[in-house]
Amino acid sequence: AISVTGRVTDSKGEPLEGATIAVKGTNKAVKSDANGIFSMVAEPNSILVVSFVGFESVEVGVGSRTNITVQLKPSSTISDEV
Repeated sequence: AISVTGRVTDSKGEPLEGATIAVKGTNKAVKSDANGIFSMVAEPNSILVVSFVGFESVEVGVGSRTNITVQLKPSSTISDEV
């Protein structure tokens, strides 16, 4: 297993606090902090599923990377009107 750190941002590069970073196929998951930063232990062949309410989920392969930055796009099903 390797230690993976990363950052979750929106399409403008702003950090997303409370995004969920889960290892696909397991019940292992962490949340990003106020700066969008997360840290977890995963296997090199793991797939991380990054999700946040109102945004499209993204799947990222870990591979040999120990630092992963994920940019989430707003979900097309959510209206921009408030």
